[in-house]
Amino acid sequence: MEEVHDYLRIGYLGLSANEVRVLTSIFALSPQLKESYILSRFNKLGNADLVLVNVDNPEAIKQWNDIARNNSLATPITVSAKEIAIDGVAHLKLPIRLQQLVDALEDAINENTLFKNPDSGSNDVRNLQLLIVADS
Repeated sequence: MEEVHDYLRIGYLGLSANEVRVLTSIFALSPQLKESYILSRFNKLGNADLVLVNVDNPEAIKQWNDIARNNSLATPITVSAKEIAIDGVAHLKLPIRLQQLVDALEDAINENTLFKNPDSGSNDVRNLQLLIVADS
């Protein structure tokens, strides 16, 4: 049984080294984020509550789909250089900026009823399979 915690764990897949540095700096310097979130590298154990998935990176999409099968509690936030609209899924447009990150985290939480009501039965967003098709 996993312990209850007062913060949400944020993981990421497919971000560049520079994007990870920016993300790490934002989390380190923002008291607003420090209080509510912990940033950690997402791993196959599936320990994250929210996962930033770079949908411009096919390997990140594959990793997310593999991990989502084993961690039905993780919620994806799509990350891309382009605007992407998937019903019920928060999106963060690159480059990463503080307010856009906060908005995406809040959107993910608001879209996900399991964060609001631990007694709810199921949520389709948590089992989302990502498939991004290039339009070029």
